[in-house]
Amino acid sequence: MKLLSAIYFLLILGLMSSCTSNTPNIDPPIKVDLAKIDALFETGDSISPTSIIHGNIHFAIDLFQEIQSPKKNLIYSPYSVSTAFGMLYAGSQKETADQIQHVLHFPGANTKLFHKAFTEVNDLIFSASQDAITLHSANKMWLKEGFTANDGFSEMTKAFYRSDLGYYKDAKNGSDKINKWVSEQTKGKIQDLLKPADLEPSSLVLANAVYFYGNWATQFEPQNTYLDTFWNNERPIPTDFMNAEIKLKTGTFETVDVFVLDYVGRTTSMMLVLPNEDIPLEKVVAQLSVDSYLDWCKKLRFEKIRLRLPKWKLSPPTIPLSEALIAKGLNIPFNQGATLPDFNNIAPNLYVSRILHKAMIEVNEAGAEAAATTSIVMEKRAIQAAFPVDINRPFLYFIKDNATESILFMGQVVDPSIQD
Repeated sequence: MKLLSAIYFLLILGLMSSCTSNTPNIDPPIKVDLAKIDALFETGDSISPTSIIHGNIHFAIDLFQEIQSPKKNLIYSPYSVSTAFGMLYAGSQKETADQIQHVLHFPGANTKLFHKAFTEVNDLIFSASQDAITLHSANKMWLKEGFTANDGFSEMTKAFYRSDLGYYKDAKNGSDKINKWVSEQTKGKIQDLLKPADLEPSSLVLANAVYFYGNWATQFEPQNTYLDTFWNNERPIPTDFMNAEIKLKTGTFETVDVFVLDYVGRTTSMMLVLPNEDIPLEKVVAQLSVDSYLDWCKKLRFEKIRLRLPKWKLSPPTIPLSEALIAKGLNIPFNQGATLPDFNNIAPNLYVSRILHKAMIEVNEAGAEAAATTSIVMEKRAIQAAFPVDINRPFLYFIKDNATESILFMGQVVDPSIQD
């Protein structure tokens, strides 16, 4: 039975990061001014964390289907993208907010209780034992010096996304600072997310970074790793395979076999989805849905198997997500004409110029390490130029008294070159 290419393992790792209780440090409560939030946001209806989790899974699958290619490996963090968009959603209004809600599958309007529920989801993710795995996530809003965001938005992101504030002077200074922050938050695994050109011009950047490291609950012995063949469209690829006899959750479905490898503490897992030999990977990807994913999660049983799993390491270049998101129907945030974006919760005349995502993963005998970051770069829209009007054909004119609207003079011009 041919082993599944890394592209599919990576999707499920990202999903598990967003729907399973994991570890680390939850920062202490931050002092916020609730009155400023209340002045900008309605309280709204109560929203369950489960509905947000399911919406995030839906978006994770949607975006994966848009950015994946059958011929290329992929690593991305839907958790990181959804979290960055949670902050952007807080800054949006009207049609802009409606479109973000629709494409991101957010289950509620842009209200205080929606963002409170988003916080509850994050707290669930980071609530397991710190001794088991390492999982860290951080958010930060970077403002160009001279640009001011609404107090209510700043307080909202601080209260519900634990977002710090940072400042930069220009594009070079901003890319240096943000890249340094991303590197620190991901233990040096994500480098050079932004180039100075990405911030030229820019007004602010909404950034998320996430880092994960977990040891397998049952580790692979390095001496049992050996070189064998990985088959990709019948093409042999020499690959190091790890080997172990493991008791794990598994299930057989119509087109795939599913295997779940636990990390230490068993609060986090990697789900492996292996298509049947006669089923191409792209067909499984095309049919992937929230229902199929949740069905896999529910219908698994413990079984002892001899597992052969390839080692892999992947650190692709930065992924520009703007085009993929526009293809999914999220066009208003990027518009500079037609329907203009409304981010007035942050400041007037803003639009999203680019969304950049970068991730890495390494899977070996001990466990797995993964990191990712998402940056939403926003610029101030140029004040629209006056609509051009040419008085280049015969016209009438009036000189009138504005207080009474009385016509003092009137006439017409049919040939301005004639003076009599």
